[in-house]
Amino acid sequence: MSISIPAGIAAVKASLDVGKSIRELIQKPNIDAHAVEGQLHEMLIHLGNVHFALNDAALEIQELRRALDRQEALQALKADMEFSQDGAFWLRKSEKAAGMMNPYCPICWGRDQKAVPLTPMAAGSFRCAIHNAMYTTESSREAQRQRQEKKRADDDFIGIIPGPSPWT
Repeated sequence: MSISIPAGIAAVKASLDVGKSIRELIQKPNIDAHAVEGQLHEMLIHLGNVHFALNDAALEIQELRRALDRQEALQALKADMEFSQDGAFWLRKSEKAAGMMNPYCPICWGRDQKAVPLTPMAAGSFRCAIHNAMYTTESSREAQRQRQEKKRADDDFIGIIPGPSPWT
């Protein structure tokens, strides 16, 4: 049963009015037990409504406090996030100041406001576990270029080594 706060306040006023009525009934020389019992029953109904209204108000207050807590936590997280051009991902300033490199997915942060840590793949290379996007730092891209150049040089060197000739 759900009762609004104004209805609960009205039930308190009605309970007080019934209480006054009961007081008047019991002050009469001839007490009508049935009338007193009816008034007590009405008062209990109003007090039950008060109870429901207060319970609903308490639940609503709890929900609002949780929503406020979530909003405050998100605002604190927003203030702590910093976009890194090198890698095109987000970092937490507090973690960066502590010497930690924990990048967060820019898609998850931008779309859902969720700080989803990227999974390290190789030095300077990271992947989002949710949508598999890859992010690399400049140092990782440079290391990759150097590996490719070395492989090309090795392949060229292997190409000039004479092997068995089918013509001899």
